[in-house]
Formats: sequence, C-alpha cells, structure tokens
Amino acid sequence: IPNPSAVGCPMPGSTNRRLQPNGRGLPKRSKLVWGIAGIGVFFLLWQMLAMDFHEIIIASPIQTFISLGRLVQTPSFWKDVSITLERFGLSLFLGSLAGFTAGLAAGLNAGIKSLLEPLRWCLMTMPPVVLVVVSMIWFGMGSVQTIFVTALLILPIVYINTMEGIEAVDTKLLEMGTVYQS
Repeated sequence: IPNPSAVGCPMPGSTNRRLQPNGRGLPKRSKLVWGIAGIGVFFLLWQMLAMDFHEIIIASPIQTFISLGRLVQTPSFWKDVSITLERFGLSLFLGSLAGFTAGLAAGLNAGIKSLLEPLRWCLMTMPPVVLVVVSMIWFGMGSVQTIFVTALLILPIVYINTMEGIEAVDTKLLEMGTVYQS
C-alpha cells in the first residue's frame, strides 16, 4: 500500500497547510496566483485588441489609465460620482425595501404570493432596455428615471430571497420556539 503522504495526500490530523484546500479545492496561494494570472491575461487581451483597432474604438490600458488620472483631478468628476452614488444608494434602498416588504408578505401568505408571482415573472423576464425606454417616456431623462429602473431591477431579487427564506423556516422550529417562549 503506497504511503498517502508520499503522493500528495495529507494524512488525517496533518498540519501541512500547503496541501490543505481553501474554498474550491485550491490552496490559498494557488488561488492568488491564478487570480493574478487572470488579471494579466485580461490586460494582455485588452492591449492586443487596442493594437488591432483604432484608439477611438478601443483605447489601450495605458491610455485609459492616463485619461482616468486626468479625470480624477477635475471637480466635475467628483460631482458626477457623488450624484451616481446618491442615485444608487436611493434606488438600492427603495428596491430592497419594496422587495423585502413584498417577499415578507408573500412568504407569510400564499394568496399574496399567488397575486405577486406574475408581476415578479414579468419584471424578471423583461429586458432592462425595455424598462429604460418606458421609464424615459414616463419620467424623462434624469434622476427619477435612473432610480426607478435600478429599483425595479433590484426588487425581484430581494423579493425572491426574502420569500424563499421565510418559506424555508421549519414550522416545527417555530412551534418549539412558541412552546418554550418565556
């Protein structure tokens, strides 16, 4: 019988950290190396595409970072970033609040779930570009349109997770909690 540690298999109780898997079976150092290699391949492919196409179509990574450095130094850049973060935060809050409320109601009441399911499927199957166009017609261009679209895209995700979380709770555990409540 071959010695398991001789072929790279850790022995039970072994403290050999190099062989202990982390996450998806790769050692931590190996995951880091593969991650860095992936980033390197991404930038290499980007540079190769930039050499094949005109700079208006695909700018090189170096040109992109130089332009970003110039943009970061302008006050209008930071104003635009703050407006974007404000819109995102508000839409995340509104979409999460609506999704959580609807998911809570649907998880606790089968009738409400049956009522909301067609709306959920409608929102999940509708291409985002359709939502954008319809919201542009309704609200025009601006913050309201952006917040509306982003909140509607977030809503079904939070709704499903909340509803399924409530439905996954074991009723026997709830009953036990009620019985032993002090």
